[in-house]
Amino acid sequence: MAYEQKDMTGSIFANQGKNKETQPDYTGTFKINNVEYSVAGWKKTANSGLEYVSYKIEEKEEKTPF
Repeated sequence: MAYEQKDMTGSIFANQGKNKETQPDYTGTFKINNVEYSVAGWKKTANSGLEYVSYKIEEKEEKTPF
């Protein structure tokens, strides 16, 4: 049985395939109100020296089989 993400949950993992500085440090998926979202995160440092993660969230696109 394949893993099925429950509603209102998500997972973020370190991006093992990062080749460029512009690629996200973290990637993952969330399911909110039964809609799947892709999440990308970048480690950053504020002017005050505080480290944080900036996120971009997009509705996950359906992959069309060829």
